[in-house]
Amino acid sequence: MAIRFNEPNFSFIIETLTDEGEHLCYWRIDQSITASYGMVEYDRIHNQINRHLDHLTKRLGLKFGVIASSSMAVIDEHIKLFKYEIS
Repeated sequence: MAIRFNEPNFSFIIETLTDEGEHLCYWRIDQSITASYGMVEYDRIHNQINRHLDHLTKRLGLKFGVIASSSMAVIDEHIKLFKYEIS
């Protein structure tokens, strides 16, 4: 069986707030980065997500923020530990 290189292995939990700061929901973005990611890859993927959230903020008028980011396994445990309801 072939190894797939585009499987997600890194995740972000995003919180959505109204313009007044009222919590709306949590959601998750899963990304694929190299298995031996270093600071350059880590910074690249965070910058990409932050640009995406910035565009959404400008377009929708909501506020978005990354509240956690790590490998998918760590984020899965984070979700269970803090009982986040991912929409």
